[in-house]
Formats: sequence, structure tokens, C-alpha cells
Amino acid sequence: MSENKNENKKKKKGFDIISTIIIIVCLIVFCVSAFNLGKIFREYKKADDEYDKLALMIPYYDDTSPEYVKPTEHEIDTQEYTEEETEEDDGYAEDDYTQAPEDGVTVEPPIVEIPPVIAPVFIDNVDWRALYDTMHGINNDYQGWIYINGTKINYPIVQGTDNDFYLGHTFYKEPVFSACLFVDYRIEGGLEAKNPIVYGHNMKNGSMFAGLKKFMKSDFRNTHPSFSVYTSTGAYEYQVFSVYTTSPISDTYRTSFADGEDFMNYVMMIKNRSDVKYPVDVYPQDKIITLSTCVNNNKDRYIVHAKRIG
Repeated sequence: MSENKNENKKKKKGFDIISTIIIIVCLIVFCVSAFNLGKIFREYKKADDEYDKLALMIPYYDDTSPEYVKPTEHEIDTQEYTEEETEEDDGYAEDDYTQAPEDGVTVEPPIVEIPPVIAPVFIDNVDWRALYDTMHGINNDYQGWIYINGTKINYPIVQGTDNDFYLGHTFYKEPVFSACLFVDYRIEGGLEAKNPIVYGHNMKNGSMFAGLKKFMKSDFRNTHPSFSVYTSTGAYEYQVFSVYTTSPISDTYRTSFADGEDFMNYVMMIKNRSDVKYPVDVYPQDKIITLSTCVNNNKDRYIVHAKRIG
């Protein structure tokens, strides 16, 4: 009987030791996780604070200045977008799908009418010359500033000597994983090139290029047909003409063109890939821009192409 008691005590003691070890391990895991979450939160805040301060440094024209031109709010009430199906992605899936037609039945693609009032394209009164000088004075890799109304995209764009540095550094070259928007280093001419390709992280807090996913929603596309970019040469409106998901090694990432015909072949290719048919014509003499961010757990890339106008 006493032997059984001793054996039970040993078992209980062993169980208590194992339980204590498990509790300690769980506490360590919890503390490490809490520390990592805190670090992520601090990095998000650090980057957000930096870009908020940069946005406050944007210089503006006085509306009495002879150079000030009041930006227009676009009114488009006659154009129509033709919808095509896209895949679901991170809560921004296309919401205007139709049922597949029965055999032998022809169904016209759904038409989405654009509301008469369209979101303003420009940040009001921006002095683009002073903006370039200000930002270039802080970081000589600065190329321009992008603003997409209805998103958090209101950031500087840089171009480094490779495509790695600004994946993990901010505009002030601080090592933060939310990083900075940057032009592919292989592009000659930066934002003045024929097709500058701009990369940005898809951050979970909606910063950087996470806002590009909003173009997956028809209501956003229809009320935000364009956005603005400020460079060393002017304030430009860019009119969106193609949006889609592709692979990281897609031939979407063309950095140069042999001639106008080569460029137009590229334009036709990317227009045919679009999830929605935009009523925007692109010509050999035009300049476009390609915006790219990661989606589907970094397996794919979401692309927005737009044509420079104005």
C-alpha cells in the first residue's frame, strides 16, 4: 500500500513538473509574441508618423498666385465600364459578377454607370516645383509624389540603385519594413520614362500600396478613374486604363521599348489582361505608369496601369 502511495506521489510530482514546464513555455511564447506584435505596431507607427510629417511639408500655391490653377472635379456621366470577372482577393473582390450563361445563351457583360460626380484628382494648390525641391533636398533619390484619393496613398516615390534597399527602408532611409514606394532601378528617366514601374508593399494597416486593392471594387473604380503624380516637370493626372492580377515574373514588367510599335503591342497586351474595360485610348506618343503590389500572400502581384494626361 505504501509502495502505491509513493508511486502515486512520484507520478503527481512528475505531472506537476511537466505542467509547470508547459506553463513556463506558454508564458515565454506569449511574451515573445507580445514583444513581436509591439515591435510591429511601433514600426507601423514610426513609418506612418514619418510620412504624415512629410505630407505636412507639401508646399502650396496661394490661390491669388498667377501660377495657381484650381483643380477640377471630373464630371463623367456618359462613359461606361464593361465588367469582367476577377478572383477574390483579401476582401476587395469584384462585386458585380453575373451567373455563367446556359449553353447557347448569349449574355451581355454587365454595365456599370459612372456617377456624375467624380472624386477630385489633385491635392488642392500643390506647388509641384517647390515640392520637388523640398523632397529632393531631403533625399536625392526622390522622383515624385503620388496621391490617390480615397486611399492612404499620399507618398513620395524614390529610385535607388537596386530594387532591394527601399523594400526595407523609409524615405529617410530608416530600416522599417513598411519601407517606401520606389521606381524600378532599371528604368531610365525615373517618373519621366515611357513606363515607370513603381513598387510598394501591401501593408495590413492599409498603408503603402495596400490601397491599390480598392481598384478591385467596381464602385471605387467608377468614382476614382484617375490619380495624380507630381514630378520635377509638373503636376500630372494619370487616367487608369487597366487593372489585374499577375505573377511576379510576368512580362508586365517591361522596362524599355524598341519603338512605338513595340510600345503599342505592350499596351494592347496589358489592356487585354484588364479585369475591366476602360474607355481610355493610349497612343504611341503617350507615357504611362505601372503600379505594383503583392497580393495572395506574396504569390501574385496586383497591377494598376494609367496614362499620363494634362
